[in-house]
Amino acid sequence: MMKERGMEVVMPCVPEIVAFDDDKLGEAFANLESSMKMDLNQIAISEEHIHRHRLEIALTFLSIYCSDNGPLFHGLRLKIDSLHHEIRTTMSSFKQASATLDTLNKLEEKEKLVDEKYSQQMEAAINLVSEISNTKKGMAELKEEILQAQLNSKEKEFKGYEVKFSSLEQQKEEQVSDTMGLMEEYEVVKKDKSRVVEGQTKARREVEKVKNDWPSCVANLRKTTLLLAILLKRKL
Repeated sequence: MMKERGMEVVMPCVPEIVAFDDDKLGEAFANLESSMKMDLNQIAISEEHIHRHRLEIALTFLSIYCSDNGPLFHGLRLKIDSLHHEIRTTMSSFKQASATLDTLNKLEEKEKLVDEKYSQQMEAAINLVSEISNTKKGMAELKEEILQAQLNSKEKEFKGYEVKFSSLEQQKEEQVSDTMGLMEEYEVVKKDKSRVVEGQTKARREVEKVKNDWPSCVANLRKTTLLLAILLKRKL
């Protein structure tokens, strides 16, 4: 019996119409009924694609069953095969579009991380330049004192500044190299993101399209399985 829910007409479950002596046939209908209660995302991205495999195995079994049971079922076999092809196409389109959007999200996260590291690197570079400037100033002042006072202790202190200055210069070179590397990485990420963004709009439209088409596909599948169940009931 069909029930009305607002403007929606809900078809009965196949087990409410006919009981199957064939366990495999019953299992196929049960798997179809379970799949029709899921949304597209649940089936397409399930762990190890288990729900998708169950749906395809059920459709394949019913197609073979119809083919083996005389002309009365041949029309339904063609309809089941057509729906099977439509479901495969829908799953493939949804998976590709979802993968494109996932790649874009990952690139955006990577871009954010590189940008944060670049900001930190620039801040460290500014501090280093400031420290180098102060060190050079201290060296100049100390050298002037050495020249004026000819103090050996000041010369020793000046050598300490020279060692420190050499170390800071080395740090500066390393930071410049690291900063250039980050800038190159940032440009690579920007280029990769630019390429993916070009397909972003198409991918989103594709996801919306297959999501919108999925209820119609499920409705056709439900009608087909209901008709098959009715024919089976007559046969049984």
